[in-house]
Amino acid sequence: MLRELKSNKLAPFLLAFKVTNTAGVPSLSTGKNDATITDAGTGLYGLNIKDGWSRSPVVVASPDTDGTAGGYVCLNGSNATTIYNELNPLNASGSAEDASCYAILLGWKNRSSSRSMLQEVNCSRFQTRLIVGQVNSDGTKAIGGSSFTSSKTSTGVYSITFKGGFRYAPVVVATSVSTSAPFSAAISSVTSAAASIATRNTGGSAADVAFNFIALGTDSEGGAEGDRNGRVLVGQRKPRLLAFRCVDAAGTPSLSIGSEDGTVADSGAGTGDWTITFNEPFKRQPIVLVTGMSTAGGSRRGHVHSASSTSVRIQNFSAGGTLTDADSLNVLVIGFDDATEY
Repeated sequence: MLRELKSNKLAPFLLAFKVTNTAGVPSLSTGKNDATITDAGTGLYGLNIKDGWSRSPVVVASPDTDGTAGGYVCLNGSNATTIYNELNPLNASGSAEDASCYAILLGWKNRSSSRSMLQEVNCSRFQTRLIVGQVNSDGTKAIGGSSFTSSKTSTGVYSITFKGGFRYAPVVVATSVSTSAPFSAAISSVTSAAASIATRNTGGSAADVAFNFIALGTDSEGGAEGDRNGRVLVGQRKPRLLAFRCVDAAGTPSLSIGSEDGTVADSGAGTGDWTITFNEPFKRQPIVLVTGMSTAGGSRRGHVHSASSTSVRIQNFSAGGTLTDADSLNVLVIGFDDATEY
């Protein structure tokens, strides 16, 4: 049975995109009814949201494997507005490159950031379904219930098969989970039935590591896009969505988005190592996606260290894998207010 994804903010709205780069020219292969794309330079893709939002969205993104092994995606914080957001695919060294990528954006069509009664999360697609999960480094499933199966096919390569499949290929975003160094998680292929994830270390070599992922797709026969108020459904009980933007000023972290839903503090490692504590805990460990954001041409790697029902520890790395307080992280949290996994 599918349940409605809820959020405690007014008018939450999800958009999903796949940006395909062909010979240096970016285009939208998914999401073209929701935005146009601007080529802002090598590895800089401007998403011009057609309807716009009432305030700046939270964006999480992953690279395609058509770029350099070990690449990742950073966001250009200088161009993060209610109608324009810039994706920045980078190679393992942190240099911009013309690679394809996937992105999921959570915005709001109401200016208020105050907490409200739980609201339906809407999407611009008919019969939208969200699959979320965590896969262990050996390919076994850690979180996700019966919504997918997973396996490791070779070093750093993982296969995910969606239960029942989607009508069209979904948009998939993944984030590595590790208590040690940062890793990249790239999307090597996606079909309506399955996805393949490739994990790499900061040098670009294949490496086995756990990761979180979300897949946002449609079950509609009538078309992949076009319903401006389609509900987002999840195969777990009482799903709840939170979003944060963690920024750091002079070594002190704060939440520029999501301060109504949590607090942030330095974690044990100090620099670039932050813990967000949820004001309203979940009943079990949530799925967390993180993407770095830079306002000064930086190349930040977002990373999940660990998570529990009450908090998530996130880390902000430079391209080379050094913790840094510079810039910020976008954080998307999908949790559950029911203790039983289905």
